[in-house]
Amino acid sequence: MAFGICSNVWRIKIDESAALPAMKSPANGTTFPFKNFAAAGFDWISGTLNMNTVEHFELHLTQKTSGLTSIFTSQGKTMQLFVQDPLIFNDPQGLQARVLAVNALGAKTALCQPFDYVICPDHPAVFFPGDLGKVDPTKDFKVEWFPSESFPPGSQFLVTIKEAGINALPGFTNKPTTGTFMLVSAGTLINGKNYTVTVKNSASCAALSLPVTFFSAVGSGGSNQPPQPKLVNFKIDLKGFRNDPDALSIPPAYGTSNYELGIALIDPDGNTLGLFDPNSMQVTSLLVDSENSGVIIVGNNVPEGKYKLRLKLAKIFPPNTYYPLDQPRFSVFLNDQVVVLNHVITFDIFNPASSFDEWKEGFQFADIILDIK
Repeated sequence: MAFGICSNVWRIKIDESAALPAMKSPANGTTFPFKNFAAAGFDWISGTLNMNTVEHFELHLTQKTSGLTSIFTSQGKTMQLFVQDPLIFNDPQGLQARVLAVNALGAKTALCQPFDYVICPDHPAVFFPGDLGKVDPTKDFKVEWFPSESFPPGSQFLVTIKEAGINALPGFTNKPTTGTFMLVSAGTLINGKNYTVTVKNSASCAALSLPVTFFSAVGSGGSNQPPQPKLVNFKIDLKGFRNDPDALSIPPAYGTSNYELGIALIDPDGNTLGLFDPNSMQVTSLLVDSENSGVIIVGNNVPEGKYKLRLKLAKIFPPNTYYPLDQPRFSVFLNDQVVVLNHVITFDIFNPASSFDEWKEGFQFADIILDIK
């Protein structure tokens, strides 16, 4: 048997900024509504990278107020990720996106140049008159809308009604109110004409899309009362994730503590509902003790409308550990449709008092709006 030792030791210095990907879209400065519920697609290009060395990418989304970052990992070399997480789009100071590349050995490039995004107060959705609905112009009625998800103190809703979507009615050009309805007196509309109504949040940004509702004035054929909400069934699927430690893997896989999410559901009238799984067992929490924890909540014959799902980090089980390279997260599905996809529970080691430091017992996440219908 022969042994030998190296006669030379080589030290290699690598410039992680020598080759970088580059953000492509959404364009720098793009505006998102507060608690954006639509899936936002983030795209990048290879830039100066040699794609033969890339195994996957990391998308870093940073909330500017807190500086906390949620990290999303691509599946392979794809240069696009869709993020559906209203809890990320809630920072009035805005959001920043950057991306880096990772090779098969885990070596990472530096982060690319940032794209900055603006978060604006949203515009509310009108629920009466319904789109393509009919009202009787010979009677009073109220334009009604859902409360805005972001209503800064002192801001107003501005109501505009137009004939044929062109000519604004006298007295209904950005007519202000701080309520969630506005009276339209009998005789304001002309029988047989078509109209549009918009309700704008005055605190929002000009670039934010404004929903438009179309309706008609139809003599005695119109209904001037919002319809009674129909009764519907629903299924909420809440999934939790924590990285399982694995001492047998090489390199070792570090883990995050088990944790418990408290669960509450508030109906449109503000009442907290009792929750049950498909076996009629009461549900109050989800214990996340593996990479595939989850609970299903069902409801039958409830009024359709906007419900609030309220999640709370009720307990962290000792030892309190947090693995930053595979962060704990949760997802919410309503009737098998994504509402929140992989919300990263962020941890601020430098400022535990930060409202964005979510990894602590008692932390209550922002309400998640569920449009149950």
